[in-house]
Amino acid sequence: MTENSSPTDDSTAVPAGDDWFDSWLETGTVSQRSVDVYGRPDLYAQYENLERQYAIAQAKEKNGPERDLTEMSASNQILEDMEKLYAEWTKSKTTWYIRALNEDEIDAIKDEIDFPTEPQFKSGIAEDAKKKVQAKYEREKTRADAQSNYRMVASALVKVTNQAGDVVKESITANEVEQVRSKIGDLQILRLTAAAMVASTQEPTMPVPLSPTNSNDDQDS
Repeated sequence: MTENSSPTDDSTAVPAGDDWFDSWLETGTVSQRSVDVYGRPDLYAQYENLERQYAIAQAKEKNGPERDLTEMSASNQILEDMEKLYAEWTKSKTTWYIRALNEDEIDAIKDEIDFPTEPQFKSGIAEDAKKKVQAKYEREKTRADAQSNYRMVASALVKVTNQAGDVVKESITANEVEQVRSKIGDLQILRLTAAAMVASTQEPTMPVPLSPTNSNDDQDS
């Protein structure tokens, strides 16, 4: 009788153990988002104007007489101005890293704000009086929403980096966020607030980085 010396397959998985899980948990982080914020959004209007001038100059040069090739064309001069303006725009860019806020943090922010109570009108109240009360409520609500947004950004900020990638700020107060808003406008502050809400409510999905070569290989397979 021949003895079977082949090893017996053991399909029972060996548990990694609590040490592995503890190590995994130790490196865990909450979700984050990043938002590019430009300190000079006013430059875009100048850039738009140069774009229009560039299109006009190109049309004139195309249909006009031949020029001296040793001289810079008007369109190329405008293009140089556009490049300088774009460099200035890019230099004003900062990247804000915003983390998710948990429910307790969001509730605490709301509790700090004195949100107005929506008015309930009884029958018989004059329309003019209603309009005044409603207008006052809407003003107070807008102010409260803004204060809530400032606090949310302040609580969610992880860091701010400049164009070179250097960390230039790691914390900010609600008052400082309000000062930023007075300089660069509401829209970019709303984008930061939206980033905090997205990080808090949506699971991040990181796409697989496929180079053109890898993408073609996948299609051929």
